[in-house]
Amino acid sequence: GFDTCGAESVIQGYGDLFILTYPSQEETKAAYEKLREVSYLTVEIDAVLEASDIQTEEGKSGEEEQISDMAAVSENQPEVLAAVIDSGFDFSDCPSDRVQNGTDISGDGTVQDYSGHGTSMANIIIEHTPQNVKILPVKVSDREGRTSSLKIYMGIRYAVEQGADIINISMAAYKPANAFIVSD
Repeated sequence: GFDTCGAESVIQGYGDLFILTYPSQEETKAAYEKLREVSYLTVEIDAVLEASDIQTEEGKSGEEEQISDMAAVSENQPEVLAAVIDSGFDFSDCPSDRVQNGTDISGDGTVQDYSGHGTSMANIIIEHTPQNVKILPVKVSDREGRTSSLKIYMGIRYAVEQGADIINISMAAYKPANAFIVSD
């Protein structure tokens, strides 16, 4: 183990990979400087990402009609696992036998979707694919839709380890100027 320098949350990823979060930029910078001095640690600042809020037009385009026609494919096809790396899935409002339990990498402690984005993305896949396509929700973003490159990486690793045939990530990246941690 190592001193997490007062991190407000610690998520252990694969092997010796950890995500540490702090309540302020100042505390993050102080922890970064202190942890960089530990010889056996590699410390990196993670980029901030968020779920895309792009709305689609009403009605179907030609491409969407083609996808809908695919849903009529025979039910005797082998199972296809589509991982949706996003904000989770709302099992209470959108129950489906095509959605597996999944996992939470956001640190929220549940796969429950509080923003609705991950559920929307999963439902688009469910609506436009045959019954043999199953959804694996991988929650990587918080209630505001924010995540990080490292959490997405861990989500991709999890999806691959679970045998996902398809991985869907519908997020946009941003990096505000005031989010940089500058070191000497």
